[in-house]
Amino acid sequence: MLSDSQVRVRHGLTLHDDTTDALAPRLIVSEVDEASPAERTGLQPGDVLISAAGNKVSRRLDFECALIGRKSGEELAVSVRREGKVVDLKLRLAEPSLKDAAVANDATWQTLGLRLESVPTEVFRKYNTRYRGGLRVRDVRVGSPAHSQGIRRGDVLLGIHVWETVTVENVVYILRREDFEEFNPLKFYILRKEPNRDFETLYGYMRVSTGGER
Repeated sequence: MLSDSQVRVRHGLTLHDDTTDALAPRLIVSEVDEASPAERTGLQPGDVLISAAGNKVSRRLDFECALIGRKSGEELAVSVRREGKVVDLKLRLAEPSLKDAAVANDATWQTLGLRLESVPTEVFRKYNTRYRGGLRVRDVRVGSPAHSQGIRRGDVLLGIHVWETVTVENVVYILRREDFEEFNPLKFYILRKEPNRDFETLYGYMRVSTGGER
């Protein structure tokens, strides 16, 4: 599975947000790709991720935030709960495949009409916003849902509905949710910089077609 919005690293985990207990959500490993960094590390389906890079994780976005700015070859310290015991592991991140990158970028382009790229952490901090990250708009397809709502090149997509959009994978996750139609049209938040003005956080709604595969 992909990690960061420029698809810089691959870990090989498919993660599931378990919100059965709203007061204690859990992040569960549902699949481990064959011959992936996760498999080589010893991660297993059913493991419950409890920390990454020393920070508590209880949902997919927490894990994705731990990957921001990381590069192929780096080791990520992770802890999981397995059969009632805590297991500490070192996950060595790898280069993503070109196919994975193409799939993620094609999904956002075809469905929303956006090509997106990550904003380096040190740059994003200068925006002085409460959000933890965002995706810079590289291009907008004419006639797309994003174009109809006035989203521009250079805007930074901060969130959709109740989720932050730190990575392209976050966006794809939203578009493929089974309850997608319940929050369509999508409320989106963007950060925009006008000449001679401070950054502004704006929001709007875009209706996305659900015809065909998402």
